[in-house]
Amino acid sequence: MARRRGVLLVVGMLAMSFAGGMLANLLVGGSVAVAQVDVLPMRVQSVTIVDAGGRDRGTFGMLADGPGLTMQDEEGRTRAILGYIKEGDQGLWGVRFLDAGGVSRIGWNLRADGRGAGGHMQNSKGVLLVGFGADEVAGTGLTLNNAEGKQVIGIGVGPGGGGDLSLKDPFTGQTIWQASKAAQGGYYPAPAAKP
Repeated sequence: MARRRGVLLVVGMLAMSFAGGMLANLLVGGSVAVAQVDVLPMRVQSVTIVDAGGRDRGTFGMLADGPGLTMQDEEGRTRAILGYIKEGDQGLWGVRFLDAGGVSRIGWNLRADGRGAGGHMQNSKGVLLVGFGADEVAGTGLTLNNAEGKQVIGIGVGPGGGGDLSLKDPFTGQTIWQASKAAQGGYYPAPAAKP
């Protein structure tokens, strides 16, 4: 009987503890304690991405000209750039794909002032082969050049709606044929160059 009374005493104490906990929770409005963590902004100049071997393969952050992202090949050579690029006195937002020698072979840009956009394709020597662009002041154009960078075909549309098409001798640069149309008016073919 003493053993039975001890078991009942333990069960009673557990039941009372449970009931007391429930009553306290109802009266006080208990809740789960959660630690308050203040998240502060992280400020860094750049973040470098590395491969399994620890080699730099990409950088996101402040580059030489401004904010951007670069990606490197297995040899550590920069092969792609996305971000702010400075060319001469002009700032551009753009993307560049570079060959193993560091030459920008393909690129696309938006002028920082928002006035125009354009792009290029170059050979391994950095000679412009294809250039295209649209500018609010100068108009829209496309040039196709030979391996020396001399224009062979040029197509343009001025901001007023006029346009021209020209074909040039790839060796001398002389105009072989040209047709232009003013914004208002007819076509004016240029005379062929004399041999």
